[in-house]
Amino acid sequence: MIRVNIDKHADLNEAYGFDGKYVPRTFAVNPDGEMIHQIYPPKQYKYYIGLNPANLLTLMQEARSNT
Repeated sequence: MIRVNIDKHADLNEAYGFDGKYVPRTFAVNPDGEMIHQIYPPKQYKYYIGLNPANLLTLMQEARSNT
């Protein structure tokens, strides 16, 4: 996992701006750096997982099973 300052690294923000430029966004990527889009449920802010640690754990488990 990484944290990116979107002001200092606008290129990364642009590369991963699939559904807007809201923050925070949490992405799961495969070893090649490509997004694992299919593990996210359809919702308005698709890549926002909230503050509940269980949400992050679930995302990580889903990502692991999809690589």
